[in-house]
Amino acid sequence: MVLKDGNLIIDMADVNFQMRTSNFKTVIRNMQDKTSKTATKILDERAERTRKLISEKSPKRTGKYASEWIINKDGQKKRIISNKNPKLSHILEFTGKAEVKVTGDPLHFVIDGQDVFATFANTGSFKPIPHIRPAIKQVKQESRAAIIRIWKEEMPQFK
Repeated sequence: MVLKDGNLIIDMADVNFQMRTSNFKTVIRNMQDKTSKTATKILDERAERTRKLISEKSPKRTGKYASEWIINKDGQKKRIISNKNPKLSHILEFTGKAEVKVTGDPLHFVIDGQDVFATFANTGSFKPIPHIRPAIKQVKQESRAAIIRIWKEEMPQFK
């Protein structure tokens, strides 16, 4: 389009270009929506895979701890995988020991003739059982292939 001598001159090439530009904007907008949905799908799939692996690798004396891994959404871009018993997760993964608060009356001991009262008891120690870090490492190694697979499924124009 050109403004010449007070007249607006419209060339067919301008009309075609504007139509292409308008269509291009629509395509870009649709692609952004699709890309956002694809990214969310990848995030959810990776979070579920991580939760499943942690659960599989968790110690299973009774199976309760392993079954209590959950995923919480924190907005569109973040997933938090946690256990309903986070203290136990830390103890099992890293330290292998814990202090437990005694409920009811304090424990009473006589040591060297002195009365000693305890409101905490040490559970003793055991070798830590890494199960969270190995699961995360495995998911990281698998992620590139998984992201490409999901991207191709959801965005076939980029195969």
